Amino acid sequence: MDGLDSRGEVVVIGATNRLDSIDPALRRPGRFDREFLFNLPDKKKARKHILEIHTRDWNPKLAEPFVDELAEKCVGYCGADIKALCTEATLAALRRRYPQIYGSSVKLTLDVASIVLGPADFSKAIGTIVPASQRALAPPGRALSPALRPLLAGSFSLVLKALLRVFPHAQCADRDNAHGGDNQLLEDDLYSDDDNEERSASIYEAPPTGSPKTPLCSPPTHRPFLHFSSSALQRPTAYRPRLMLAGPPGSGQSSHVAPALLHHLDKLPVHRLDLPTLYSVSAKTPEESCAQVFREARRSVPSVVFMPHISEWWETVSDTVKSTFLTLLQDVPSFSPVLILATAETHYSQLSEELRSMFQRSYGEVVTLSAPGEEDRKSFFSDLLLVQAARAPPRLRSTGRCEEVLPAAEAPGPRVLSTEEQRRLAEQEENTLRELRLFLRDVTKRLATDKRFSIFSKPVDIDEVSDYLEVIRQPMDLSTAMTKIDTHQYLRVKDFLGDIDLICSNALEYNPDKDPGDKVIRHRACSLKDTAHAIFAAELDPEFDRMCE
Repeated sequence: MDGLDSRGEVVVIGATNRLDSIDPALRRPGRFDREFLFNLPDKKKARKHILEIHTRDWNPKLAEPFVDELAEKCVGYCGADIKALCTEATLAALRRRYPQIYGSSVKLTLDVASIVLGPADFSKAIGTIVPASQRALAPPGRALSPALRPLLAGSFSLVLKALLRVFPHAQCADRDNAHGGDNQLLEDDLYSDDDNEERSASIYEAPPTGSPKTPLCSPPTHRPFLHFSSSALQRPTAYRPRLMLAGPPGSGQSSHVAPALLHHLDKLPVHRLDLPTLYSVSAKTPEESCAQVFREARRSVPSVVFMPHISEWWETVSDTVKSTFLTLLQDVPSFSPVLILATAETHYSQLSEELRSMFQRSYGEVVTLSAPGEEDRKSFFSDLLLVQAARAPPRLRSTGRCEEVLPAAEAPGPRVLSTEEQRRLAEQEENTLRELRLFLRDVTKRLATDKRFSIFSKPVDIDEVSDYLEVIRQPMDLSTAMTKIDTHQYLRVKDFLGDIDLICSNALEYNPDKDPGDKVIRHRACSLKDTAHAIFAAELDPEFDRMCE
């Protein structure tokens, strides 16, 4: 790369999905001038657009409310996962409409228009598809279960309000999802701390023509040129954002509320820190695993460090791990947007002094969850007992039900080529045969110029051997073979080798193994045959031979 001249004619593009394995020297300016990070489609709008792309040819088209709901369910899906989801839903509809195709070994005639996809098909597909980002590690965030939403909706709303207060970056993520802020570079120009930017001091020795900026003042009077400040609307600040969900066991803080909160923050990267994270990798010490989590969190800000069941594993780990954790926590810059989210299966007052010092209740960093109220329980049981229980139980489909008898599909006939396809095919065949003729001429010339085979280069003189045609019914020689090449009579290699074999067999048949002169001719005929076959075996590409066939 250093030896390439900057001529604007060579562009070097690199791609990787293991950014942590790249040599840092490749990422500095002078190697690759631009670096683009392609994350998962973390916005509902982006996933909806991908769904619309993969279903744009469907007739009828999917309803927009259904696409919105489906995009909301596809958190963590990449473009290939969304495409696989559409394919799997289509196959589910096919299995539902025509289950008999899986019991037949022949091709059946199907009415494609009768295959109509429904919500159940997409539900089955979502349950079948495992997103690529979730194959190695299950995501910590998931939506609140519809069955438990009446019980935990109030607690989740309370936690969400506390989150927006201590971590304003979550509100920015919501604004991006709502308004579709796709380009951060364009958003940076929407806010400015300098109301008189047009009249700010010029950075040039002489202001450009037509510029409203004032010329450079003397050093003692001019104010600084560069202001590394941004609007609080665009870059909200939070001092050491932390949030703990505490409460008695069974309140759902670790199993339902916290995962729903992380699902709400699907745009932000989440780094889990718990006992499995610390001790699952035997090649690393718990201290190294803890440092790795904080290093990744600080590298991908704004981010979330999720610590479930902190009240349990804090009493389990060693003092060295605790000291390492506290040191790393203090080393995080005060205004760095790294949210520390923890859950405790106990009351806040029963936590250790170290944990209470990390999460201050007076700062609004602790949310205590309580048991669902009477209205929440009433809403839960009314749906369960009055609505769901009143429905008739679903009928089991009989496995032996009468299935529609489908006729076997007719065997497809040969495809009719278009005029353009026929022209291209004929041109391709002519090019192949031309190369074959060039190769055969070269082989024939090499054999004819060999002094050993000069006796076979021309037809036999009938005046010298008058009985030749009485013995040999099909004469052949190299000169006749060359004529057949010129008249396009050889379409395959085996046809040419057949004539070479004919020359050899004619010589052996007409010249018995008696006279010394006849023995010489027989020897040269066999040598001609072996030489020709050896040339083809060594120089002819087998793939080209198959093309000729």
